[in-house]
Amino acid sequence: MRAFIGNPAAALAPLRECADCCRERGERWNRSYALWGLGLATWLLGDAEHADELVRTALRIKREVGDQVGSALCVEALAWIAASRRRPARAAILLGAAASAREAIPAALPTPLWAHHEAAHTTAGRMLGHDAFAAGLARGRALSPPRRVAAALKEPATAGQASAVQDPRIRLTAREMEAAALVAEGLSNKEIAGRMVISPRTAETHVQHIMDKLGFTARSQIAAWCAGRRTRRPARVTDKDT
Repeated sequence: MRAFIGNPAAALAPLRECADCCRERGERWNRSYALWGLGLATWLLGDAEHADELVRTALRIKREVGDQVGSALCVEALAWIAASRRRPARAAILLGAAASAREAIPAALPTPLWAHHEAAHTTAGRMLGHDAFAAGLARGRALSPPRRVAAALKEPATAGQASAVQDPRIRLTAREMEAAALVAEGLSNKEIAGRMVISPRTAETHVQHIMDKLGFTARSQIAAWCAGRRTRRPARVTDKDT
């Protein structure tokens, strides 16, 4: 918590080391928290642009692993960063989205973070004016869970949801099809690695290739795609294994 008690510079090295160590071992859950913390420390040190990139990277991983609490923390942090970059409309929407996400869990914002929340709330409210700020908060609160994340990541709300499902020319390898079926069972990359007798990093690569080929951004979309294959022409499987 050194990043939140007045010495964010001291947090940089251990957070980077943690993120690098997790990446090398294919561990994503803890890596996402390290990147979130690194993003906040970077923001507190004055580099809001790089901080935004780090936190959005963390959020993509959290969407991948299904971490609702961590996703809410990332959306909240991105609201603070937006407010500090004089983007009050984005800040208001993300503050509302983060609040709705916490209430749905339910979870509370950790005490050390409240000062940053209040500062972003005050800054965005002052820049937008009461009515516009309230409207932004309401708009953020009304977002569905997938759209909260899409908004925070600056993605189109419908990105990747339909194109691959309707395209019979999509080609997955046999091993990718096997990995997709295991994703549909709700397995993590580590569990998929155990089932397929491969490394966690290879499992992660298979899942990422599936998402890239199908145009998906979330594991839940892979699960829906697998379920839907029973009632539509399946994707073609190639003999070549990657």
